[in-house]
Amino acid sequence: IMETMKNLTQPEMLLSLNSAVKVFSSLEVDNIPEYSVWKLIREMNKPEMKKMIGFFMTFVKNLSNNTNTN
Repeated sequence: IMETMKNLTQPEMLLSLNSAVKVFSSLEVDNIPEYSVWKLIREMNKPEMKKMIGFFMTFVKNLSNNTNTN
């Protein structure tokens, strides 16, 4: 628990958490657009989506490796 608290209080982790909270709080849940499969594919071809998919895949792989070593 202490190691987790120490990691959570690191400046870069606090900035990431703050950014996530800001984005989440600014979402309008009553006005979320619908996506068709084709629109989803077009969106996934954009550079910012490719970057986010890469981040997510790297995060999940590292999480899996960390879980397997513990």
